[in-house]
Amino acid sequence: LASKPDEMISAIRQIFAKAGAASGTIAGGALSSTRVAASGTSIYIPQLDTTRWSGSLLAYPLTYDPDAGAATKADKPRWSAGSLLTTTNEPEKRKIFTSLSTHTGAMFDWKTLAGDKPWADALNAEPFSQTHAKDDLGEKRVAYLRGDRRFEADKAGGIFRMRDSIMGDVVNATPLLVGAPSATVQGRGYNAFVTFNQGRRHAVYVGANDGMLHAFAADTGAELFAYVPGSLRARLGSYTSPDYAHQPYVDGGAAAGEVQLASGSWRTALVSGLGGGARGVFALDVTNPTAFDANKVMWEFTGDDDADMGYVTQAPRLLKLRTVAAKDGKPAIYRWFAVVPSGFNNGNVKKAAALFLLSLDKAATDPWQRGVNYHKIVLPDPADMTTANAL
Repeated sequence: LASKPDEMISAIRQIFAKAGAASGTIAGGALSSTRVAASGTSIYIPQLDTTRWSGSLLAYPLTYDPDAGAATKADKPRWSAGSLLTTTNEPEKRKIFTSLSTHTGAMFDWKTLAGDKPWADALNAEPFSQTHAKDDLGEKRVAYLRGDRRFEADKAGGIFRMRDSIMGDVVNATPLLVGAPSATVQGRGYNAFVTFNQGRRHAVYVGANDGMLHAFAADTGAELFAYVPGSLRARLGSYTSPDYAHQPYVDGGAAAGEVQLASGSWRTALVSGLGGGARGVFALDVTNPTAFDANKVMWEFTGDDDADMGYVTQAPRLLKLRTVAAKDGKPAIYRWFAVVPSGFNNGNVKKAAALFLLSLDKAATDPWQRGVNYHKIVLPDPADMTTANAL
């Protein structure tokens, strides 16, 4: 009864305590089936722990029952990526990459980032300071983000947020399993590409709110590499702060497929939005995930490149489109594009929705130019201009 406030407050506290105990970890059956990846023998399920906002990716064996005509998931996972990352905990050996302010791929380590002024300034600043006061903790922040736990608040002299796992939570991102090249694609030189890459390592990719897209070996759960989008640069330091309140970083959908570049060579490209993390998408060359390096960072396209780009939550599409029609005996020319919606809350004053065609041929350091390496189809303004538009 509201007339008995002490009893009411006590009851509310009990309700929250029970709810917290019951749902502190969300995994397995509690997640929608649309947020899992599966092969013929395994199913990969993301995990979220709200206690200190950590996460994992779990691989469960599948057993097929021919009589029932259905597959059954094992009770215990074969591996847990978050646990593996945390228990092995060799941050200096992790292969983590990012994009510098020059738009080139690079190692995500302090030696590299210290030479890039925008990165260094962002990581050397107090995350929640109104004046962005410089504190010169950039090197330690990068070490923390790479998984170094020496500077967490429960350690002697620790100054950063405590974690239960060095892998961040997975909230809206759906795991993406990439195996051998597709058998459905056709084109000159493609058969040789398939033959060469038929035995490549199968990998599961998933975005996490530690600021990274993680690539895990599908068979063992070992991290093959991780990518930190450069568009997160200004916000990444807050993940390390004891005052951290949960926020999205790499929280969008990813898609992968085989594409042919203008040179005629074939690649397996992965393109992902960042969900609520930042306005934009990024592309990586994941043809050989075990040999991924800084040169395999293809590009990022953000709201700074075009104001109509917003927060992309769904997976892009990789499509082959005709750019020049056949004429005078000359064959038509086709190019591969990442087809990306403008998403939510773009920076355009009118908030007009748009569809972007982003060239997968673009060199990392080439500037984005509409009509050259990207195209944009702007949708008509909505009749009700008070409604937030999105595509």
